[in-house]
Amino acid sequence: MSQHNHSTFHTALTVSTASHAYLFSGPSGSAKQLAAQEFATKLITQSDDIDQHHQIQQRVSKDSHPDVTW
Repeated sequence: MSQHNHSTFHTALTVSTASHAYLFSGPSGSAKQLAAQEFATKLITQSDDIDQHHQIQQRVSKDSHPDVTW
């Protein structure tokens, strides 16, 4: 992940300035989906509760979270 992308995501997570959508692009095999899933999980999880984070992560990875679409 480039420094610019890392900075953009870090700011969105820490200052609550997330955009309404993000587009992940790149060559096949570059872990776009994994990065998008983790970013979505962190955006949705509002606390440091590990159990809540795990539950949301499972729903996002199974494409069953209503706030995340592919």
